[in-house]
Amino acid sequence: MTGRLKGEVRAYDGVGRYGGEEFLILLPGCDHAKLAAKAEQLVRMVERSSIETSTGPVPVTISIGGIASCECPHAELSSYLRAADTALYRAKVSGRNRSEMARLSDMQAPTTVENVAPPTSETAALPTSGK
Repeated sequence: MTGRLKGEVRAYDGVGRYGGEEFLILLPGCDHAKLAAKAEQLVRMVERSSIETSTGPVPVTISIGGIASCECPHAELSSYLRAADTALYRAKVSGRNRSEMARLSDMQAPTTVENVAPPTSETAALPTSGK
């Protein structure tokens, strides 16, 4: 999966594993709109992929939670990760194989079921999950 994701981002972007099934993608210089567009592009790219097995192809999906750091330029790294993680869980709860951008309120809130209700129009701004 890392190789597929690296093939879809710029040479200076960062892609790496961030836990069991999670990856962290760093996209310097992306504002909210560019981040949301890239996240959707990655969802569609992975959706078109499959893993070949001896019993045939297995479909692959990805859920993405994103945050544009320009929305809160002085926040700590832990706040960005918490917000992106909350958005990721919101994407999973909303049906998986999709992307969600973090809300400003996700910067402080711990990830709980209450925080992952379906999105509203109030969004602020990428861990990803291959399931």
